[in-house]
Amino acid sequence: MINMTRLAHGYVWFSFAAKAFVLLALVLGSVGCPDWVRQAQIQTANSVAAAANAALPTLVETYRQEGLRVIDEVKEKGGSAAEARVAIAAVQDKWKPIWEAWAGLRIAEDAWADALEKGADTAASLAGLRSAYCGFMARWPSTIPVVPLAPIICGGTAP
Repeated sequence: MINMTRLAHGYVWFSFAAKAFVLLALVLGSVGCPDWVRQAQIQTANSVAAAANAALPTLVETYRQEGLRVIDEVKEKGGSAAEARVAIAAVQDKWKPIWEAWAGLRIAEDAWADALEKGADTAASLAGLRSAYCGFMARWPSTIPVVPLAPIICGGTAP
């Protein structure tokens, strides 16, 4: 059974990440501008990283629970170990694009943070981060509530 407190905690933080993208949209128009803009991006980058770190346990727990559920279903039907392995493989296949999109999101966030640390132009890394975020949200597991602002950030392409 999914721990709802943990689920809610991860959801709230990842929702915060979505809200942080609203700030990103405002900052995008000011790339290469005064120090306050760079400082706003740094604060937003920290919020996005913290939100992603807080959301990861929710994803892992949801993945784990789904695996346990399919094993229990096989057991209830009197299935064999081979059938359980097939069921687990199906869960792994289902989650593979989610984990790949998660990795892409982390890489994009790291690229943005790196550009900020170097004082470089962040326009390309911000665009890459938005793209990775929207790609991840398009694969968001249906068993976790949808991040409220994702459709706004992603132009209606996220769940």
